[in-house]
Amino acid sequence: MGEEPWTTVGPRKRRTRRRSTALAVAIPAPASALPTPSTSAPAPSPSEIERLLATLSAQRTSFGRSAFGRALCASAAAELSRRRATVRSAVCVGLGSAGRAEPALRARSLAQLAGFLEVAGALGVAREALVVQDPAFTAVDGALFAALGVRVVQDPQARECVGAAGFLFAPFLEGAVLLRCVLPGVDPLLYVGCEDLADMKYQPFVGSDVELMRQVAREFMANRTEIKIREEFEPDKYIFTGLSMYLKSIEDDEET
Repeated sequence: MGEEPWTTVGPRKRRTRRRSTALAVAIPAPASALPTPSTSAPAPSPSEIERLLATLSAQRTSFGRSAFGRALCASAAAELSRRRATVRSAVCVGLGSAGRAEPALRARSLAQLAGFLEVAGALGVAREALVVQDPAFTAVDGALFAALGVRVVQDPQARECVGAAGFLFAPFLEGAVLLRCVLPGVDPLLYVGCEDLADMKYQPFVGSDVELMRQVAREFMANRTEIKIREEFEPDKYIFTGLSMYLKSIEDDEET
């Protein structure tokens, strides 16, 4: 397994609106698309976790002060208020490991975790309702999340935790993994990610299940509005640039 089994970085585009019911069962994925969890490692020292917590705290402050962080939190809260909807749980997949040796990758994982925590906090989600999952997690991540009071689950539990009143955060999760392993059957109130789900016909997917992946995207987008966050995250534009919010349509909310 590589250092980043589930994530890619690169901006996407555009904005749309439509209507749906997502496929209820995950598409069987090739072995290469479902990386195995990281092997066990020595338990991290308390000082290591303290350093990570200090870095995370600084990252949360940086996110909250950034143009991107302010725009995402404000837009999500405003759109949910317009829908008279409340997020009850939050699930984050594809963070990568905060215990990686490469400083840039570790910093990016912590920055994206900081973003998840800040948005969930802005939406009023209780800490006990936060869930994270990535096969790259190590003992370091387990200790970090335990200190934060955030629950770690294994695939497919994360998908099972995304309820109709849920917030799903998948920053730069690789598109094929998103469509094969995460989105089938889920119906979150709010999804934040980088894949342009409105334009799946242009995605360079390969394999016998390409049309099924496109169907998942179509059904997921059928009752959702996409809102592009155009502001940049000033500390590092590649960490968050290109993300969009996908919210359930107002008409759909009014009918339920």
